[in-house]
Amino acid sequence: MAEQSASGTLNVTDWKKILKGLGIAAGGAALTYVLDLLPQINFKGYELIVIPIASTLINFALKLIAGKK
Repeated sequence: MAEQSASGTLNVTDWKKILKGLGIAAGGAALTYVLDLLPQINFKGYELIVIPIASTLINFALKLIAGKK
């Protein structure tokens, strides 16, 4: 397990977690954008609710895929 960083600093593990979170959030926004392009789907202003749900689904899928190595 990685060592905890000192207060006011970030280590490599912290940066990896931050970037992973950024990737999941960006993936949720991108998924929402792509879904909204489909003619049968129209969120009508509910994107602010759909994006976190899409991000959570991406995180859920990543956890299912990762498993124990």
